[in-house]
Amino acid sequence: MFNRQPIQRPNLLRAHVAGVLMATSALLAATHPAPAETYYVRPSGDDSKDGKSLAHAFRTVTKANSVAVSGDRIYIGAGTYNESVTTAVAAIMFIGDPTGQFTGSAGEVKMTSSTAPVISHLGGGTCEVRSIHIERTGGGSALVLNNSAGELRLTFVRISGSFATGIDKTAGLVRMFDCDLSGFSDMGVRSAAGSLSFQRTRIVGSSPASTDDTLGIGVRHGGSSTATLNCCIIEDCHLAARQDGGTFNFNNCILTGNRDGFLAGSCTTNVRNTTIAGNARYGLRKNGAGTIQVVSSIIASSGTAACRIQSGSISGNVVVLHDNPAVSDQGCPSFTNQINGDPKFVNPAARNFRLQAGSAAIDPALTPQYCPGDDFLGIVRSFHGTNDAGAFEYTGVPAQPTPYTCDFEQSTNPGWTRQGRTSVPDGQSMVSGQFGKPASGPNDTQTLFIQTVPGKTYRLTFDLFKFGAWSDNQTVGVRLDGRMIWTYALTGSTSSTPVIPQAPTWTSGSDQAWPVSIDFVPTDSVSAITFDSTVSSGMSVQSWGIDDVNVKEPSGIRIVKWRELGSNVVQ
Repeated sequence: MFNRQPIQRPNLLRAHVAGVLMATSALLAATHPAPAETYYVRPSGDDSKDGKSLAHAFRTVTKANSVAVSGDRIYIGAGTYNESVTTAVAAIMFIGDPTGQFTGSAGEVKMTSSTAPVISHLGGGTCEVRSIHIERTGGGSALVLNNSAGELRLTFVRISGSFATGIDKTAGLVRMFDCDLSGFSDMGVRSAAGSLSFQRTRIVGSSPASTDDTLGIGVRHGGSSTATLNCCIIEDCHLAARQDGGTFNFNNCILTGNRDGFLAGSCTTNVRNTTIAGNARYGLRKNGAGTIQVVSSIIASSGTAACRIQSGSISGNVVVLHDNPAVSDQGCPSFTNQINGDPKFVNPAARNFRLQAGSAAIDPALTPQYCPGDDFLGIVRSFHGTNDAGAFEYTGVPAQPTPYTCDFEQSTNPGWTRQGRTSVPDGQSMVSGQFGKPASGPNDTQTLFIQTVPGKTYRLTFDLFKFGAWSDNQTVGVRLDGRMIWTYALTGSTSSTPVIPQAPTWTSGSDQAWPVSIDFVPTDSVSAITFDSTVSSGMSVQSWGIDDVNVKEPSGIRIVKWRELGSNVVQ
């Protein structure tokens, strides 16, 4: 516990995470250099103004887009904007402002259209969309990218409605970070050419009832480029994904509730540390030249068979098979170190595919290079010395009851994945370790497992310590069951200009500490709260720690709840 002595502790940072879109404005301000121009849009604005200040904000995104040039950013205040925007600008940012820090209008930011794509990017640079709910009705596509040199980058974006295709890309690169996509009849993402890179994104179909392999597809990837999905979930589609060419990589993903998990044509496919479970017919289908290579993954509870090979091959190493009527109903995959055993999912009916003690997927023999990054929750691989199969690493850490409190003054602190502690530079207190970028492997994370009641609101409070000099693009974040619920940028080598709006409660040279408060709504009886960062330098330069962690039900005030992702969210 940090000894504040007589310091009064103000509410410097109260992040009541609300709505469908979660991204803090400070992160947006800190992760990009100063733009050529900044424009403001809000429902009370006026398109006859110049849009360059709150007092002269535009009323429509269309107007702001019409005057923007390469490098400009457009801040959009809370409200619903019935518009369709097309841009050919080489670099532009559409930034929703759900906190109201930049536009003075807090709440959900929605762009909707029933007649045309909500945003079409035809330019050769990056079109970045952040913290906006994209709603498309009446068919067609929600978002379009059509330039081989173009990039569509989505962060904390929700795409919903009733449409044919969510993202229609004929060329270029699409990146998605912590996004949700639903409401499509044909394809969630259609990638005719160019690359895809998705991180912690959820794609949900309407149902797996279609019998046509061209409809109801979560992600369809063609051409000769690469599609990589990290820590993503695709559910309730006819096909979770279909690959017609190039290379497709699944890392720490979940494919569930689909008619078939994955269909690969003539191409290269790598399925690594992925859980494929509860699909109506097949976990994997291969129909074309090349191989699906499956490594350290689980295929369970397929309705017909784990695999179907019409042409080509499926092979792999350390594959856990369970509750499939057959390994394959056509062809015979060859799995080295095949494990026939129960993965003991926590609650597969609720799509909770975390592992329980005694799981056949725990600690199979496998070298670390087959386990890319952290697991679905952000927990480091090789937790017990050997990597587990599937999307989740088993920790064996018992969940702690709520209300919960921990000041890390004890040598053992139940509920945490890491037990190491460190003292802050002034020697006055102990914090939960010193975390950052190790010499090799992914950045450090620290996870707390707690007992929760689904649907209730809880408040997480903690002290965030920043050690060393951080640059402008370094962030810390909190994830609930793998999904980001809070993120903030910390910057500067002195305590005089932190990005968090007010001065810290404690400083020691370039070291700083802030109290943080976050409200969240769990969807399971056990919740995993993960703390992480994007620091890029070694711990002697940049590091962080946490202290005085509390989780309890708030009282006495009305709470704005973090959006629930649905009853089938994987924990």
